[in-house]
Amino acid sequence: MPSDMSRRVRVYHSHPSLGYFPDPYDKEFTTVPGSYNTIPMNVRSFDLKPTSLIVNAVDTATKELVYSWVVKLIGSTPQVTHKYEIEVKCGYESQPSKVLFENRSTSFCLFEFVSSHPELLQPIEKTVPFEGGEKKNIKVRVTGRKEPGIAEVCLYASDTEEKVANCLLF
Repeated sequence: MPSDMSRRVRVYHSHPSLGYFPDPYDKEFTTVPGSYNTIPMNVRSFDLKPTSLIVNAVDTATKELVYSWVVKLIGSTPQVTHKYEIEVKCGYESQPSKVLFENRSTSFCLFEFVSSHPELLQPIEKTVPFEGGEKKNIKVRVTGRKEPGIAEVCLYASDTEEKVANCLLF
């Protein structure tokens, strides 16, 4: 973002569920005058169709829109690392199911679990700490469906620093 003078700004975007600005850009910060200010943003898409995010930088003192841009997300098919099957009777919600998950990293990671279809499958715990190489059961719940059928849902597991990523297919 170009800046002609020093300003206190805050950045916002149109789809908070798809991404966030890492510290210190998740709050008010000062731009460097006479330069291009780089603003990192962590995003993730749960859909293969393109999605556009509108990003706005606003001067916190004057409420003036300083800069605005569009970020286009194009998802790609995830690489499935594990496959699981859970059967649920039509019209009933499942009891929590346990699935074994391993931190393939050699260091501690705080994993975040996010469902591609939370209306069908949800992790019981959204974040779970793992030591390097540790294996743990994580719990998921399948919500009740009124009509019989088969659904494929991805449960994405990534550490909060976005260095390790897994895709569990149910």
